[in-house]
Amino acid sequence: MKSAKSALGTCWIACLLALAAGCSSASDSGDGAPGLSEQSSEEAAQPGAQDNTALLSQELAAPGGTPTNPCAAVLCAAPSTCEVVDGEAVCVDAEPDACAGVRCRGGRHCEVIDERARCVRDEAANPCAAVSCLAPSTCEVIDGQGVCVELDSCASVRCPGGTTCQVVDGAAECLPDPDPNPCAAVLCPAPSTCELVRGEPVCVPIEEPNPCAAVTCLAPSTCEVIDGQGVCTPLEEPNPCAAVLCPAPSTCEVIDGEAACVPIEEPNPCAAVSCLAPSTCEVIDGQGVCVPVGPFCGGFAGFACPGAGVCVDVPGDGCDPENGGADCGGVCTCPVLALCVEGLVFDDSPEVCACVPAGEGGECRE
Repeated sequence: MKSAKSALGTCWIACLLALAAGCSSASDSGDGAPGLSEQSSEEAAQPGAQDNTALLSQELAAPGGTPTNPCAAVLCAAPSTCEVVDGEAVCVDAEPDACAGVRCRGGRHCEVIDERARCVRDEAANPCAAVSCLAPSTCEVIDGQGVCVELDSCASVRCPGGTTCQVVDGAAECLPDPDPNPCAAVLCPAPSTCELVRGEPVCVPIEEPNPCAAVTCLAPSTCEVIDGQGVCTPLEEPNPCAAVLCPAPSTCEVIDGEAACVPIEEPNPCAAVSCLAPSTCEVIDGQGVCVPVGPFCGGFAGFACPGAGVCVDVPGDGCDPENGGADCGGVCTCPVLALCVEGLVFDDSPEVCACVPAGEGGECRE
């Protein structure tokens, strides 16, 4: 196949050279039809035709008769194209361009992906493409703009042991390492941390943050820590009596929202005294004393008690009948149990202490 194509190429070259020289097989035949020789003669008669022929001959053949480009004289049938393979012209089938008839919208272009034409977005231009930065800086895209930023001078510096690269006045220098931190090798239990105290590593407790530090409460409320959380609680209204001093024996009480001093009622001594009837408790010299209840009797005039009543001394009156008080006054009592005849009832009140008609008072006591 290659030899046939090579012979075809050589034939084309020979014919073109013959055309340029005015040779034609038609001129030797002698027929009256105008042949290639006549056409060549007419072209040769035109100014510059000879120069074009020489140029064509020089393009097709190099000195010594060898073509410079083997594909120059090869015409391949579409859609194939000529390629030079091992120094010889070869017609190879050309793959059709899938994007040949595809038109994409603005900002997109056609690309063949997986043997199919696809419209893809155009890549944005790099803002740094048109920026030239002076060393030691480089261009970086910041907010869509190409900006020159300084490179880390220590990025490519390797310092010997015991030294660290630092930028001093814009230049990288290897400086001795600072003294090691004594806390670097100390592990403190939580919640504590290592601190240097007089040059020595010491574990100190970490103060827990106050939950109320970040809480803002509206008035009239305040923040309180409840179950580890900052909680806003309402403030208690101030007590009006807090700033009031009342004279004894009185105390401060809030009445209708106002502080007022009210007297302190002394306890009643009779509150804890239980007296037998017909006596009652009275406060005598600050003490609860049981006194009989009844009419006055005795005394200087020797008043007698009504009915079967008995005159008894009044305790606490300062007069003792058994101690020189023969004229002491007393009170009538009725310590009598009587049986009355039919139609009468016994009235045991100290004022009567006798049987009276039924319905007038008292009741019969057997």
